[in-house]
Amino acid sequence: MLVNSPVVLPAQGITYRVSRIETDVAFSMLDDEGFISAVGHAGTVEVLKAIFPALAENITLNRVEIKEPSMQVVFKLKGRIPEGKVLSKAEIAQIGYEFWSILPIKERVAPRTAREAISSFSNDEIAAALKEREQDKDLPHANHGRRGTNSYIKHGVD
Repeated sequence: MLVNSPVVLPAQGITYRVSRIETDVAFSMLDDEGFISAVGHAGTVEVLKAIFPALAENITLNRVEIKEPSMQVVFKLKGRIPEGKVLSKAEIAQIGYEFWSILPIKERVAPRTAREAISSFSNDEIAAALKEREQDKDLPHANHGRRGTNSYIKHGVD
């Protein structure tokens, strides 16, 4: 998504990686992923079309509400403008700009209950854990025969 204002939505289990990026990286991110133009100012649209002529047909004035976390390439002015001021292409160039990327990253959130802990794992993860546990049952443990630790005694080694 190409935006002229960053949108960071609160969502459980999501953090964001925010990085300043060079213009060529911004182009690659937009070109590789395809993108939705969510640019809300005509002057900004014109500047972005001049910066990215190969993407110009997809850069449109489009005021949308972002409702869920998404990858964003942010066009950010380097200075503040007076409230209500609509900038021309020349004024934007004079102020200067930079690009930022916002990438949502899903995190594992520590479960609060046993039910949450179980439901947070996929079936494949549960199957792998059970298989590992089955394999561990046959190994003698360093805790005098009690099971449940990860310290193993190797047979035939002094």
